[in-house]
Amino acid sequence: MGNKYGVLDLGSNSFHLKIVEFSGKKIVNNFKYKEFVQFGLAAKSSGEVKNKYRKKSIDALSRISKIIKKNPPSYLKVIGTNSLRNINDNDFLKAMENTLGSSIEVISPDQEGKLIYDGVVNTTNISPKNYYILDIGGSSTEIICVKNSLINKILSFNIGSSTLNDKFFLTSGSIKDWYESIIYLSDVFSELHELKRDNMDSKIAENFFAFGTSGTVKAVIRSLDSFGYKTEKKYSLEDLDYLSHVLINYENLYDKEKNSLKNIIDINRLNIMLSGLAILQTITIILEINTIAKANGALREGVLYDLFQNKNK
Repeated sequence: MGNKYGVLDLGSNSFHLKIVEFSGKKIVNNFKYKEFVQFGLAAKSSGEVKNKYRKKSIDALSRISKIIKKNPPSYLKVIGTNSLRNINDNDFLKAMENTLGSSIEVISPDQEGKLIYDGVVNTTNISPKNYYILDIGGSSTEIICVKNSLINKILSFNIGSSTLNDKFFLTSGSIKDWYESIIYLSDVFSELHELKRDNMDSKIAENFFAFGTSGTVKAVIRSLDSFGYKTEKKYSLEDLDYLSHVLINYENLYDKEKNSLKNIIDINRLNIMLSGLAILQTITIILEINTIAKANGALREGVLYDLFQNKNK
């Protein structure tokens, strides 16, 4: 141990800072901090950043910069994903970098998918050789198809929990909103039918196993666990369907369950949880995934392992 490795992930929902040390090849002494910004909603149609999100983002980065200065890592990488891919505002990007005192690397969907995969395989005990990795962000969704323990295909879709919430669930979370969002998502994810056919042809049942990596999946699993009816840490479409009923709470049938979630899920996450669940459920249906489990790492861990390996060649 000794060197500290840091990653700042400027995500579409939150800006996540993570600073760690390594013992052997294992992450230890994990420091985490996040700012909920919803930067995925920041871009105008022109690609410029809306004034509201300029101030919100710079203020968040200023606080993060102070934390980094108090606990400086030996090596730091700052990455931007879909929300920064969607903006065309070089002046604002420079303002972000100046506030941080660090350069920002805007990574491609393929780079993002590869780093998510690296984060999963380096932190998670994986028995199947064929599976999906599902990462539902604030403004994009990445799906990585793994065959024989190697990346077979990376797909990126320009929809996430914040952007879907902004489109369907801002005023309410009614059953009508839910079904309209599912119809919309069925079209957005139509490309997945071909991916499913490819995997059906392989005749390997374990292709229908998926690891979830995002805040959406973590919140979904934490919610299901809180209801106390799961003994294994594996989840199915039936479980997702039950949670959708709780969140929609048609005719107040699930008041007790929905109110209990306020004590275990951050309010910012809870406000966009129904939209994230709609994305997760649509993908699960199209790909006929029968088992979902939570991965122990994802994009940030992938960046950290990449940093560690590059500095210790």
